[in-house]
This record gives sequence, C-alpha cells and structure tokens, in this order.
Amino acid sequence: MNRLTVLLAIPVLLMSSARLVRGQSDCDPSVRGDATNPDGYRQRGDRCEGLYWRPHALEAGISIAGFRRGTTVAMAALPNSVRLIWNRGAAIPPNAQVSVKSVLLRSDAYYRMDANKAYSTGSFDWSTDVLRALHLDLKDLGMFASTSAKIGEVMWQVYLPLEVGSSESKSSTYEVTLIPGTALVDLSWRCSKVGPDGIPAKKLSGLVLKRQFPAGDPIRLEITVPQYEGFSYVEISGDALSPYVTEPLHADFTFFASH
Repeated sequence: MNRLTVLLAIPVLLMSSARLVRGQSDCDPSVRGDATNPDGYRQRGDRCEGLYWRPHALEAGISIAGFRRGTTVAMAALPNSVRLIWNRGAAIPPNAQVSVKSVLLRSDAYYRMDANKAYSTGSFDWSTDVLRALHLDLKDLGMFASTSAKIGEVMWQVYLPLEVGSSESKSSTYEVTLIPGTALVDLSWRCSKVGPDGIPAKKLSGLVLKRQFPAGDPIRLEITVPQYEGFSYVEISGDALSPYVTEPLHADFTFFASH
C-alpha cells in the first residue's frame, strides 16, 4: 500500500474523535491543562485555550503547525481580538464544521488554542486576553483551520488558508509552518490539483530547498500556486540527518484555494 492510498483511507480520522466531545467542550481531551494556573488550558467561552503541563512527544517526522494565505503579519500591539478568516466556496457545505487551532512555536512554554465553528460563518473572532496575559505575539504562533469535504468518492481532511484581520487578500502565495522532529536536509514540496474524482493529478508548482533545517525549529515554507478555486494536494518531503531514519520524511495535506 503506497503513501497516497493510506492518506485516502484515513484523511478524517483525526477530526472524528474531537467531534465526540464537541458539544461539551472545545478542549482536546489528550491535553493536560495546568489546573492551578489561571492561564492554564481550559474552556474559555467560545474556545479552549492556555498553558498545558507537558508537550506531546516530539515525533521524528514533520508536523504542520500553521497554514495561512500570504505571509506572517507583524503587529505593533495586539488588539483586544483578532479575526481569523477563511474564504468560502460552494465546494464545501455551509454546515461543515471548522476546527481552528493555534500552537506556540517557541520551546520555552507549552500553549495551544482550540475552537470549532461553522464553515458558513467564514471567520472566528479570537479574544487575545490570554495571549496578552502570557506576553505572546502572533509571530510566535502557528495557526490553522481544517474541515472535511467529499471530493468525488473520497472524504478528505481539508485545510483552509487563514487570513488575519482582513479578507481582501487575493494572494496566490500560502505559508505553511512546519516543525521537524529531527534535523532535515534538502526539503522539497510539490503541489498538485485534486481532480473531480478526489485523486491528485496535474502538477501546479514545486520547489527543492538545498539546505539544512535544525530539529524543532519552525520552518516557514512559501507555496505559490496559480490563481484558481478548487482543491490542491501538497506533498512535502525531507531527508533526515540521522543514521536511524533511512526513508524520507513527509507532511502531506489537502487545502482549498479560493481567489
């Protein structure tokens, strides 16, 4: 069984377990919040947010920590709330549920935010009271949103490019933030259009980066595709600088492009 076959078989399993408890809490039950800390990870109105005790074990692979349209925006000071926006299209049902997440990219603390919204709302107004209490800036965070969509006969987990504070961007450049669990070299990416049958087909763009990437350091990878509306499949691959990892490491995902 090849890598794409496995991905086609299980693209929405990561979302299904969270939905079992969604009516009660936005919190991830596998995350242990710091109950004694007022800034600990817990339900806070329309989201679950805060510090947690210990990180998940750092995997040897490549994890996706953020996905947005355009590039990182620096703010002089955090406003009282930040609007996270995703573009909407007819290809995704309006009642689909969107999972919005944020994680701290630094290694000196363990923080995350989880929220769930209807796709039709198109945005999430994120109160920054916890971020300001923890002295965190948006540049320190990875943010991404995902939902599930049926493409042909295949049910995919689909990432939705987030925009911060404005929905006027028509950029065809996307920024994916990666965390490598081990040092990498020769990182490459390839973006393909997903056909109406749900299978990636026509190549849109790609690039090979000939340099080293330290383990645990965030990688902000810019992916540029032609302007169109539809689903794209991104394959990211890197060679590990470890004698114990003999196969290339991968981080593959599908996203919805709308311009």
